[in-house]
Order: sequence, then structure tokens, then C-alpha cells
Amino acid sequence: MKMRHLFVSMLLASAFTVGCAASPEDVCDHTAKLMAKEMPAEADKAKSEEVVKKFKEECVKSVKKRKENMGYFKYRTQSRCIMDASTLAAATKCK
Repeated sequence: MKMRHLFVSMLLASAFTVGCAASPEDVCDHTAKLMAKEMPAEADKAKSEEVVKKFKEECVKSVKKRKENMGYFKYRTQSRCIMDASTLAAATKCK
């Protein structure tokens, strides 16, 4: 009986881990990294960091609201797409 409970617990744990969506903070961090990577080399570093910081603050608010409005499963699909993107252009195409 204990073995059965252990098996069911492990199955549920793996289902939840595989099916998780990225947090709004993770999505925004990844997007900010893409932004920073694509900024021109001659851009003022201090100003660039300020832009990225402001972006992250607004992004988290926006993504949390979007997550509530679109529902978990659609958000999960979109967040996975963004997290898999290697360019800002690819991330903006995620629906």
C-alpha cells in the first residue's frame, strides 16, 4: 500500500513539474536579457541598465494581468514560447 502511495505521489509531482508555466518574473527577466543583448554596443551602459530596470518593473505588472485575463493554459503556452525565444523578434511573435 505504501508503495502505491509513493508511486501516485511521484506521478502527481512529475505531472505538476512538467506542466508548469514560467512565472511573470522569469518571463520578464528573459525578455530583458534579450533586450540587453540586442542593444547597440555604443549605447550608454548606465542608461541601458536604467531602461531594462524600468522595463522589468512594468513588464511584471503587465504579464501578471495578462496571465489573469488569458487563463492558465494559454499563458503557459505563451510563456514557454517566450522562454524558448533566442531573439526579441521571436519573443514578440509568441501568442
